[in-house]
Amino acid sequence: MKVDYQIVQKRRDDIMMIIQKLGDVTVKQLMNDFNVSEITIRRDLQYWEDRGAIIRYHGGAKIVQHMVDHDNSDFTNERYKHAIAKMAASYIEDGDTVFINTSSTALLIPQYILNKRCTIITNNAKMVLVKHSPLISIVLTGGELRYPKEAMVGDFALNNLSKIRANKCFLGCSGISNTSGVTTAIFSETAINETMVRNTLGNIF
Repeated sequence: MKVDYQIVQKRRDDIMMIIQKLGDVTVKQLMNDFNVSEITIRRDLQYWEDRGAIIRYHGGAKIVQHMVDHDNSDFTNERYKHAIAKMAASYIEDGDTVFINTSSTALLIPQYILNKRCTIITNNAKMVLVKHSPLISIVLTGGELRYPKEAMVGDFALNNLSKIRANKCFLGCSGISNTSGVTTAIFSETAINETMVRNTLGNIF
């Protein structure tokens, strides 16, 4: 019987969300939660371990610490985040169209864009609350809203992004690998990030 790949993706995404929330899980726990076999759960965990998101141990798995991304992290290293955002904003020029993903650091960029007319396309719903110059146009991708990051994901968001081209892109991510490229702990955001990168005609930061 052919397995629906979207079902597999959804289960893996949900597993990652559980691990992020709890910190660590057991194989038996996930078997019960998703009503699937032990080998299926082990394959799903292997998938995330290959991407550097988790560490497997006998009978379970735990989150890689740098992959944790929840609201508490927004208050960590705030000074450095603002410094990075200010530097990033200096690369934006008048007339630019810019992609920004759900990174908490990238979210700070608009407040440092001064006296420049530009358009920001983002899948970060929190962007509507960010203080910014009236010269900046904010365009949301739309899509399924995922908490706690308030990320807009799914086919609707991807379809809208696929029709847009930007000349700069600012991405926050969990890691960069020679084999896997840009990685994130949230599976549903991977396709969004990849589409932003693919549709950027200029520099990617």
